[in-house]
Amino acid sequence: MAEAESEKCSVQPDTSKNLYIEGQESELERSLRNDKDTRHILLIGIPGSGKSTFGNSLLGRKDFVAGCSTKSLTQKVFCGVGHRKGKEIVVFDTPGIEKDDENNKRALDILSKCFWCLSPGFHVVALVIALGRITKEHLTLLKELKRVFDNKCLKYLLVVFTRLDDLGDNSLERLIDEAEPVIKDLTKGGRYIGINNKAEGEVMENQLCDFFNKVESMYEKNDFECYTDSLFKESHELLKKKAKECGMSEADARTNLTPPEEQKEEVKKRFLPCTIL
Repeated sequence: MAEAESEKCSVQPDTSKNLYIEGQESELERSLRNDKDTRHILLIGIPGSGKSTFGNSLLGRKDFVAGCSTKSLTQKVFCGVGHRKGKEIVVFDTPGIEKDDENNKRALDILSKCFWCLSPGFHVVALVIALGRITKEHLTLLKELKRVFDNKCLKYLLVVFTRLDDLGDNSLERLIDEAEPVIKDLTKGGRYIGINNKAEGEVMENQLCDFFNKVESMYEKNDFECYTDSLFKESHELLKKKAKECGMSEADARTNLTPPEEQKEEVKKRFLPCTIL
């Protein structure tokens, strides 16, 4: 890749402090507004999928806790801000949803926080899956996420397959052809990308370019609008109310305040029909 093209595709980290000053918007506050120059990217996956590492690559710096573990290293919803080609990207990293005794409660808490943090909506939900680590339980989880966000969210869904370096002589397309029906359904119309989280330099830049090109293509196909629904809109109104009551910015309220019980109940109504366990 030529030097000029590489520079064009790179993500410029935002190193400014997201401090709240009364009467002024913070950088994060401005980024969280749903406008044409902002992209909200929600990362969802299971522990060990490479989700947080991928999020750090998107931002161009290590904002999220990442490492090799069968347990989730991310304990709450975090967000980071970066810049790319004149656009602000806001990446939301969520805890990996695990299959254990507390799975339903944990998943409910995570999804409640997603509606709270991302309100009024997102432009892309990236389901991060590590190649070779797809089990029946994980497939069920991915399938039932459609129920929580409704079928409309599929228009905003992009599957990110990590550990591309483990493919060897195989191809990602062949693996998808041989995959379970739910994977084929989720990746229809080229809604997937392969990522090697260990890549560096030009190889990593090319991967990021491919990802953001798909994000922009999806944004155009969705009439330049983010995914939202009544619950997201209600969450945003509650968020603004709570932020005002606590004397803090909306950006700080997203990450520091717990979603109210009434919102959790609304999420629970959607979540209960799911059969993750």
